[in-house]
Amino acid sequence: GGSALLHSLGCGVVEAGGDVALLSAITAFTPHCPRMLPAALALLARLKPLAPLPATTATTALTAAAAALKQLPAASPALRDPAAFDAIDACLETELPKLLPRRERGDEPGGDAAFRASLAARLELISAAVGRSPVLTIRLRAVRRLADGAVSRAKGLASVPASEGDLLADLAAAVCRAGVLAALLGPLAHEEVLRRAAPLFALLREQDASAAQLEPLWASCAFKPAAVAQQAAVLLRDAVGSGPRCNALRGGLLEAMADCCAAHGDCSVVGAAPSLATIAPAFASSPAPLAHRFTLLLVRLLASESLPAATAAATTATLRATLVGHLRASPLTARMAAVSAACRPLQRLCGIAVAAP
Repeated sequence: GGSALLHSLGCGVVEAGGDVALLSAITAFTPHCPRMLPAALALLARLKPLAPLPATTATTALTAAAAALKQLPAASPALRDPAAFDAIDACLETELPKLLPRRERGDEPGGDAAFRASLAARLELISAAVGRSPVLTIRLRAVRRLADGAVSRAKGLASVPASEGDLLADLAAAVCRAGVLAALLGPLAHEEVLRRAAPLFALLREQDASAAQLEPLWASCAFKPAAVAQQAAVLLRDAVGSGPRCNALRGGLLEAMADCCAAHGDCSVVGAAPSLATIAPAFASSPAPLAHRFTLLLVRLLASESLPAATAAATTATLRATLVGHLRASPLTARMAAVSAACRPLQRLCGIAVAAP
């Protein structure tokens, strides 16, 4: 009798449009009252066994949750109270997959539907946290949930033959769509948050990240405070990696550096002198053309006449040490080519014809 009564109650709620009202409430009220999201999802999850919900309920709930979390303002309790943040993240991980049909939940070994179902909404929450939360504790928790949680979980699921599609590639694409990289390197960028995000950048490298995706890292090297710039340089050095597979990525990075010089002037880019020292080892082992282009960049910056007087001596010393260290790690032919390039300005002054580098 009790189960029949509950079934009748559930059917009554669905017939009255209660499920639609809950989905609408998620989108409308979550940005201002984050507790609405876990409450609404929990009610939908409890309602599902009692009455037949439309087949689109899970997809609609996923879309509503992601859209709501994208709009979270910095003043939201979810971005100021670590407990509220934890509650929403736990709800997305546990309650949202319950709305999936049982065969899709991933209950069987290797099932990844539950992970995919909550991924978009969780990434929106993480992006909002690392990009807008004024509380460092929340930003650290968010990046840990992504790097040590989602990335590790995706690798575990992807290693099981029953996994559908390329889960790691899908995760990398979803991270970019959610704006997580821009959030990590935004106005609230912090060196410890970036350090803990290393597994994420390793994933992007493994999934053949483009130079455009890594350009914000170089911009951080050039324009962020010293501690953030240095950590960004470490991530960038590791992201461009070594070996033939990364040659195109390193070439794209050099183009980004040149574009930055053209857009902002040598003076602003020279602020990244310590970062260039960190990145240099990635180019020392590159093919000769790439290594020479990096050498030319350093020579160009050393020849700049627009260095701020207050920092010119220190910046020049750093760039010179980076250039010398880079050439010492390079073959003899690369050293000779660098000497030739360094002599070109003097040759021009003397009226000697100079071939293009």
